Amino acid sequence: MTDALKAEAIYDAMGTVLTRWTMGSAAAAAAPFWRAELGEDPAEAELRLLALSGQFLGIAVTAEPASTLRVLPDIPALALSKRSTRSSPSRC
Repeated sequence: MTDALKAEAIYDAMGTVLTRWTMGSAAAAAAPFWRAELGEDPAEAELRLLALSGQFLGIAVTAEPASTLRVLPDIPALALSKRSTRSSPSRC
């Protein structure tokens, strides 16, 4: 398997991995491409998968700005009512 195909397979599996984690399930079984790196211990495998997937997503997935950027207008000033800063004594 070439590096490009492996990266694409990992990226495709990240959806399943993230969905399982969101639902509170173990996700190591959804990452067969990292089986050797994850090991046999289920708890350790989840921690290793978390670390590997974080590194993978950190370098493989980058946000790109829209092709056309536009400048937004300034936020208009709010009309605030003027109130007295003196506090009047309350009568109970």
